Amino acid sequence: MIKEFLVLLFFIAALPAALAFSTECPDAKNDGVISVLDLVRIVKAINENDLAFDITDDGAINIMDLRAVADKIGTSCIACAQGFVLDNASGKCILDSPENCGPNGAICNYKQSCIVDYSGVAACQKSISDIAREKCIKVGAIMQYHLMVPGSYADSESARIYRKRMNNFATIITPENELKWGSVQPYNKDSFDFTAADAIMNFAYDNNIEVKVHAPIWYSQNPLWVNGLNCEQLKDAYRTYVTTVLNRYKGKIQYWDLVNEPIGHDFVYQDKCGYSGFLGFAAEISKLIKASDPGIILIVNEYGVEDPYNEKIVSLNNWINDLTANYGAIVDQIGFQYHFKNSFTASYEGGHLSWWAANTGKKIAITELDAGSDSFSGCASRPDWGYQEGCQANYYGSIAEFAFANRSVSYLNFWTFWDKSSWVVNAGFYRNDATASQKPSLNVIWQKINNAPSRCA
Repeated sequence: MIKEFLVLLFFIAALPAALAFSTECPDAKNDGVISVLDLVRIVKAINENDLAFDITDDGAINIMDLRAVADKIGTSCIACAQGFVLDNASGKCILDSPENCGPNGAICNYKQSCIVDYSGVAACQKSISDIAREKCIKVGAIMQYHLMVPGSYADSESARIYRKRMNNFATIITPENELKWGSVQPYNKDSFDFTAADAIMNFAYDNNIEVKVHAPIWYSQNPLWVNGLNCEQLKDAYRTYVTTVLNRYKGKIQYWDLVNEPIGHDFVYQDKCGYSGFLGFAAEISKLIKASDPGIILIVNEYGVEDPYNEKIVSLNNWINDLTANYGAIVDQIGFQYHFKNSFTASYEGGHLSWWAANTGKKIAITELDAGSDSFSGCASRPDWGYQEGCQANYYGSIAEFAFANRSVSYLNFWTFWDKSSWVVNAGFYRNDATASQKPSLNVIWQKINNAPSRCA
């Protein structure tokens, strides 16, 4: 038997490299590691003509199956179930992205959110993002590169927990700064830096999360080098930037802020090309984006227009009508940012959002909702939550309840997530403490989406 085995090994070594096989896991002994013991088992199968060990799936058990095993000797090929990954140190499948959930020792897996309920008890629950997908509801947050990778803001463990929690929360994300023109082309028109954007886009794609490109046409955060360009040079440079982003992330972008905050601000495009030239160029870019990917939804995004009696809403309406009717721009939805507010009444502001959608024929996106827990002057709050965080939870919950149930609202996006890095102080769902502990607002969002009607039909 030993002689036969050595002869077979000789023939295996003599086979040309072109005959190597790429089988998933030729683990004949089923012990998780490919070794000489697997070769011995295949030899036994050859002698017994046991087709159960036909690793190459060619209808025969022969020397080719031996070669398939030999090619992977020394490797580990344990097939871990979904939600688990192979730990190279132990050779065992371990929980992927586990999260400690409260003092009772519960460990939430990659599909679960750790939710602290009204009584303060923490438990692993079906994730907000999974519930949202089941009900065809879109909810999300900004994503920040410096929190998702180890560095000065986050060590490897906090970065891992940040990614897990974001995946459990969001069905749509907006890179906060990473796709703005000044971030992608900071130095000159001939060089691009997609390091941060790639990380976020790959995370979103791998986890089935939609993405909105934020603020390409804006009065702020443009590259400094564009200040030295004339009108035609500016437009040419911007076309290159947009085309490069579209080509790089083909099929991975679902929403795009065509123009961000157009009312009452001085845009570099307007300075160099005039008001008419600015609108004409915005219309051109809308068509360029749609020609590249017709599925991308184009948004005009504005702040301070939530109040029905604010004059800015009239200005925005007139501006969009001018852009679309007179310049031929494509605008699919209107973005209401919802910054800095601390109250919401469905019959008042909610009615305003519904009216806007009904009278313009365009859906509304709530794009940048945030409110610091220390910004509230009064509300009816649960005393066991703590006054300020309870007010914040009530406010977020009232908007979420309206947005999840109302089909005129395409999605709800929070301009915050973790207080450690939040544009508005203390606006996030997790505190800036040693464990990024959960605030009551997350439980409220989980409750609201659990109770929301399905929008799939």
